[in-house]
Amino acid sequence: MKIGFVGGGRVGKAYGKFLKSRGYDVCGYFSRTQSSAMAAASFAATSWYGSMEKLAEAADIIFLTVNDDQIRLAAEKLSNIDPSLDGKIVIHMSGALASCELDILKKRGCHIYSLHPLLSFAEPEKAWERVEDAVFSVEGDSSKMDTMIRLLKDTGCSYFEIETDKKALYHAAACVASNYVTVLLDYAYSLYLDMGLSREDAGKALLPLVKGTVQNAEDGGPEKTLTGPISRGDVGVIRRHMEAFEKSAKDKEDFYRFMGLQTVAYAKRYGLQPEEKINEMTKILNRGELDG
Repeated sequence: MKIGFVGGGRVGKAYGKFLKSRGYDVCGYFSRTQSSAMAAASFAATSWYGSMEKLAEAADIIFLTVNDDQIRLAAEKLSNIDPSLDGKIVIHMSGALASCELDILKKRGCHIYSLHPLLSFAEPEKAWERVEDAVFSVEGDSSKMDTMIRLLKDTGCSYFEIETDKKALYHAAACVASNYVTVLLDYAYSLYLDMGLSREDAGKALLPLVKGTVQNAEDGGPEKTLTGPISRGDVGVIRRHMEAFEKSAKDKEDFYRFMGLQTVAYAKRYGLQPEEKINEMTKILNRGELDG
């Protein structure tokens, strides 16, 4: 079964090289520019095509590894070519979009899917070697799902299936776990910068703490990871935090309050503190009690 890629960007290059390394017949790449197709083909040690038609004739499985806002357009262009597409599998690798972006190809007899690895492809030269460690989500037509599952199993990749209408929620979770953690860490840095520390010193102080938290989550799950004043019901410490924001970092207080209230909800959900403590901490974080 031959595999072709439309799009010579980071994801297409890395995943194509990965599949080639696992013994799959990656026949080549087509891209909007010849230079991009040639670069991707060189990276994956395969061929490049000067037209989408030629690639579609050669490939049984076609990956559309273009930018998210170009997926539907690429599908439309593919649907308009002359060669038969009947029975071909067409896949995009967007995390945010579902397989329905490719619906137009069903009229040409294609089976459509989205396949997304939870992995950063910022550096294809390194990312292709880490693909086997990523967990993939897969969704789309039931008719050839066994082929998709076989592709993942044969390449040693973990995966789970999701429903088409859950794709956006899946991607939101990934954003929270990756992008939002970055912003949260930057917020913590900013508090240390307000104290006069350098970013380097803030990193030295905070990053081991973050790594330990991630390790704890890996060992016991996030439901067994929480430490700190809210997990202990230490009302006095929370009150002092709020007073410190009031005096020295008023512009950063709202974010702390929001996260604090989410953490209190966590403590309640997992029974870490009695209702009385939960109510008291909630009141303080809602600015209802700063004295006493």
